[in-house]
Amino acid sequence: MKLIPVMDLMAGQVVHARRGERDHYQPMQSTLCPSSAPEAILQALIARFRCAIVYIADLDAIRFRRPQLALLDQLKSRFPDVRFWLDAGISNDEDFHDLQKRDLGTLVIGSENLADTAWLASITKHGWVLSLDFKHGHFLGPAALLENPIHWPHRVLAMNLAHVGGDCGPDYPLLDQLRQRQPHCALFAAGGVRDQEDLIALEKRGIAGALVATALHNGKIGATSAGFGN
Repeated sequence: MKLIPVMDLMAGQVVHARRGERDHYQPMQSTLCPSSAPEAILQALIARFRCAIVYIADLDAIRFRRPQLALLDQLKSRFPDVRFWLDAGISNDEDFHDLQKRDLGTLVIGSENLADTAWLASITKHGWVLSLDFKHGHFLGPAALLENPIHWPHRVLAMNLAHVGGDCGPDYPLLDQLRQRQPHCALFAAGGVRDQEDLIALEKRGIAGALVATALHNGKIGATSAGFGN
């Protein structure tokens, strides 16, 4: 199972995402690094976990503010061997192709930023990742996207924002629900992974991977966990 470290960027810093309450996010305090600067955090993640893929959420862009493009370009230049999965608030075809031209990595489209899904049919060959976003039991995005998986790409994130940064474990019912809708996608758990036992439980369920942040920075998941850098 693939483990993907997460960096949530807000106003130029790495922040600690908790339960989707973005107005209250604070700079990351990590056992890996004394700084919340993105370069320092990323260097620490690479040094500790030898990760080849890192998920980056540009929370400024996701909240419809100015994207942190200069910072993203800087990280890509500084760490050319890392493959980024980037959620930068893509909401339409123009956003997607503008970011694609910058060649920052694999683009993630979050359902919470979408108003419609018709344009997704035109990007099926581009190797993107879909994040199906939920919070407190509610789907954030066009209902048609959830109900009809025809436009889902091969890689899909089950993102429960209310579980992010919490101590409640992965949302197994949500994972099972999405698996039933599309049995053939590579499904990734996003939100709530606490420790090695959660990773084992996810792997037994056939989950392709997990996005992890808090458990890396508090030391509950260590470098001996399999899957980093695959």
